[in-house]
Amino acid sequence: MGDEQKVEYLLTAKADAAGTTEMAKGMEGVGKAGAEANQVIQKETEKTVSSKSKLKAAVKGLKEQFPELAHFAKLALNPITIMVVAATSAWALYKKRVEDATRAQAGFELPNSSSFDPGHISAVAKAWDGFADALNHAATAAASISTQSDHALANIRQQTEETKKLLDANKNLDLAKLEQRKGSMTEDQYVQSRLSIEDQYSKAGIAEDMKGTNRTLAEKYRRAFNLGFDSRDKGRAGDAIKVASQEDDDRQMERLKIHADIAQKDIEERTEMVGRIHDAQSGEMTGFAKRAKFLWDAFYRYGGNSNARSALETEFKGIARSRAITERYNKRMAAKRGRDILRKRQAGLYGERESEGAESISLDMSLPGEEAAAAQAAGNASAVAGIDSRARLYNADAEAHTKLNATQKQIDDAIAAGRGIEPSVINALGTLTTLVKSLDAKIKQVERDAKASAAAISANPTPR
Repeated sequence: MGDEQKVEYLLTAKADAAGTTEMAKGMEGVGKAGAEANQVIQKETEKTVSSKSKLKAAVKGLKEQFPELAHFAKLALNPITIMVVAATSAWALYKKRVEDATRAQAGFELPNSSSFDPGHISAVAKAWDGFADALNHAATAAASISTQSDHALANIRQQTEETKKLLDANKNLDLAKLEQRKGSMTEDQYVQSRLSIEDQYSKAGIAEDMKGTNRTLAEKYRRAFNLGFDSRDKGRAGDAIKVASQEDDDRQMERLKIHADIAQKDIEERTEMVGRIHDAQSGEMTGFAKRAKFLWDAFYRYGGNSNARSALETEFKGIARSRAITERYNKRMAAKRGRDILRKRQAGLYGERESEGAESISLDMSLPGEEAAAAQAAGNASAVAGIDSRARLYNADAEAHTKLNATQKQIDDAIAAGRGIEPSVINALGTLTTLVKSLDAKIKQVERDAKASAAAISANPTPR
């Protein structure tokens, strides 16, 4: 069968060539798939999908099957009267038989209308499939567990960063307020308050980091569980799809098409014979050679004792049998797109099962190590915070000692020169002496605590 006959089993659609053209134009915006659709449409439009002479022969044959509608036979091919006769229920049945015969001949051609090719609809449907697949992929990716988890992790990081920025802002505000009150405070009060503010916000920053780390680990554990659960469900969903493999489907379609091609040829031959019988009966068959060939063919085909009625009955029964074969192929072909979608969905589910399962296993293997590393990092951060706090304390103590020594030297110089000592200098000496004693005592306590902590760690080392 030629290429122009290969679209006969694709689709059945309403004959509206103008509507198909508009659909093809509307598909230009869906990218490559739409462009391919337009190319297919242009190519298929150039093909001849039906022969008017064969259609005419089929209509003549139908006059024998529906003798009460014989006067409608010529109307069936008349574009002027087609809308009038279509109003009757008898014509509706007659028209259906004409359309069936036309479809069986591999085309769909009506009067006063360009050839309507089912290949147009197939190409447009393919383009829409590509567009729909792109949209579905985007929606699926947006709703996937990994994507949602990535968003959650990003939110955790952002929230931690914003909270630490807020802590820094509050720290600067508290230090500014402290400077504002400095004139009403003793030196000891001021220094102790400043150290307290620094320590407070340092600990708060570490606590916020630890909270963010714990939330991140919790989200990753949740992600691993959800991925494993979803991987199992997608595997079950894929197993639940019962569809033949592409190879088996192609082999079956190839077998059906071979039979359908043979049946199609049989329909064409029988339809032509019906027309010849009609011409012989009506007297339209002229010429001795043509009539002689017809009589010989009829004798060879039906035997010597057959009449026109029995011959027509034989042909119509044969057409019905062959049409059943082509319709079986038609139905299988019509369902092919659905099977392709099921296979694609099944492959997608299995692919997601594998990728999600692999990620879940990877997380399960790596998270304990991440958790241990986070705990170690938290301990290190706490130790660093303690060291920073002690460093601030030592710096404050050194600054206090420097100021105390300078004040003491100022007094000694005044005494040596026989000058009087101002009351403010005496007050500063007392304040600085109190501050130094307080800071020295605090340093001794911090050092005792550090030694005790080191001894406890040495006695109970952390298992590795």
